[in-house]
Amino acid sequence: MIERLLFTAVAAVGVGSAQAEPTFQLDTTNNRVASILNLYNDPACDPRSFRGTVVKRQFEDDRVTVAGFILELPDGSRHFVGVDLDTRGLTLNSSGWVIRGLQTLLTQGNVVEVTVKSCDGYFVRLDAVLAGAADERE
Repeated sequence: MIERLLFTAVAAVGVGSAQAEPTFQLDTTNNRVASILNLYNDPACDPRSFRGTVVKRQFEDDRVTVAGFILELPDGSRHFVGVDLDTRGLTLNSSGWVIRGLQTLLTQGNVVEVTVKSCDGYFVRLDAVLAGAADERE
């Protein structure tokens, strides 16, 4: 497996309880985010992992921050996954990496592995995203 540098970003991710620190990994070129973890750390919600293809993204009013995306699973079903990120606790550098990472990892057509937090049986919020292999399109 390719070695990657790990950077830790301290964040207050919009949930009322204490939060784990979101982390992100850069690829070996240090120019692209390869994964983002701990985006939504609500212990009352159940984590679920999926692999699929991003078929559409939705942005916040600032037209930069990813608000959500539609993930198509291998069986053809599609599910909306919300992204809840509060960057107020991040340094400008870390905030930039996280926002840019969400933009590039969640680009339409990308195969990704995601962990979502489900509080009521539905996909709710993105907790983690990892780039899938480019040749493994679903």
